[in-house]
Amino acid sequence: MQVLLWPLVYFLQYVLPSPLPAFSVKRFLRFLGPGWLVAMAYLDPGNLEADMQAGAARGSFSAAGSPYAGEEPAQSGYGYSMLWLLLWGHAFGGVFQVLAARLGNVTNADLATLCRKEYGAIACFFLWLATEAAIIGADFQAVIGSALALQVLLGLPMWLGVCLTLVDCLSVLAFKGSGSRGLERVFGCLILVMATCFGVNVCLSRPSLLLLLRGLALPSVPASRQEAASLLSMLGCILMPHGLYLHSALVKSRKVDRHNPEKVMEANYYFGLEAALALTVSFILNACVVCTFASPRIPTPHQLELATAADALREAFGVGAFIAWALGLLAAGQNATMAGTYAGQFAMQGFLRLRCSRTVRLMATRLITIGPLLLLLLLRHETLDRISEAINILQALLLPLTLVPLLVFSISQEVMGDFALTGWRSVTAMGMAAALAVPAPEAAARVCAVRIHRNPSVSGAAAGEELQFSLFPSKRGPQPPKNLIGLSFTMGLQAGSKCSARLTSVVVTQSQIPLNHAVVHNGRSIN
Repeated sequence: MQVLLWPLVYFLQYVLPSPLPAFSVKRFLRFLGPGWLVAMAYLDPGNLEADMQAGAARGSFSAAGSPYAGEEPAQSGYGYSMLWLLLWGHAFGGVFQVLAARLGNVTNADLATLCRKEYGAIACFFLWLATEAAIIGADFQAVIGSALALQVLLGLPMWLGVCLTLVDCLSVLAFKGSGSRGLERVFGCLILVMATCFGVNVCLSRPSLLLLLRGLALPSVPASRQEAASLLSMLGCILMPHGLYLHSALVKSRKVDRHNPEKVMEANYYFGLEAALALTVSFILNACVVCTFASPRIPTPHQLELATAADALREAFGVGAFIAWALGLLAAGQNATMAGTYAGQFAMQGFLRLRCSRTVRLMATRLITIGPLLLLLLLRHETLDRISEAINILQALLLPLTLVPLLVFSISQEVMGDFALTGWRSVTAMGMAAALAVPAPEAAARVCAVRIHRNPSVSGAAAGEELQFSLFPSKRGPQPPKNLIGLSFTMGLQAGSKCSARLTSVVVTQSQIPLNHAVVHNGRSIN
């Protein structure tokens, strides 16, 4: 087993300070659990939606220098072109998940609790609102995915499937008394279901190994709004803010002598190894979905939707792929429900010091989600897919509000003591956070910049008008949208990015770490 985990151990040598303890299978199994719960946030219906859209795309990149430029879509392997982002997104996510696990293990306090201790009430309140927005958005996607799976498997109408998702709340509450160990077993079963289902589909699709390796190795820059939206959507669904809060809280379920630096170091090593292993499995399963829908046998309408994905698989590969996709989607919905419930409970306790039972918490979140969703069901499924994609982009916009506190605490000697990140490790972590967080708000604003111009080649009711979307500014500078909807979207995203930047600066400048002696130091817990 140590030989199989050697690449992950090598990865941890760069993330965790040396020396690392000797590997022991028995000790590793003792710490197994929290990382798998968190990794399921990387496999929710929002992720599957982004994977499906990326794989089913049949355009060609027109950006200069793109390895896909000028090739025919059927031969270019365009559907594999987002695999590089999937790979590096999971690699970056693995680093931050390891940092979150270290923070919770060393301090015996979760990230939300540390924020409450160190920042002002206003900053904490807005951080809590941002976290709740991310959780509710993920639950929205979970409800859509579960309802669509029930529609495919049982032929139920969407509205009835949405209402039946209240029942899966009871399945979560059934494990309330068994503690985190019981929940970890449930997650293990759901992971096995998804691995089987998505593995069957990728075997049926027979992906090209050459195109797969090409997509992993050659990054490509999107040149249109749809391609940019797919990139941001995948980035947002890979790195979810509430996953970091959840991981920092779950590691406290393991008994560690935090007054003994060697024991803390050992726990950091095994928690990090487990997180790296879980995210590796998550990456493989996400890549399976991308490769399945990248198959040229998949019928591709103007844009493949989550509601029509099962029918497309049945037409391409038969009934087995149809059922496997629906079962995998249903399992992903249950995973997202449980992960969101626990993350929301820890965030509420940490930020606001409000204790709420999981029963009340789960039912409240689900009712908040179902109400608007039932109204949206009056719209077309295409609208639901667009909303799901917008939620993924929102996750990318909210990411800086979680990464900044995590990095501030991870490099603080007052909080982490001898386990604080120093030297090139801290610089690398900050550089990775900047690479993820800084481009997202501006890119999202430009994604939604709409410009209407005359085009005589367009016929019908929209003759002479065409929507053009631009990710990068022209030589004349960014062109403002001329229609009200585009202007509202652009202004809203730009205002949101400014608020995000201001709140991030508040989180950094209002830190009271040097003055607050109640913060954990060298393993002493926070009250």
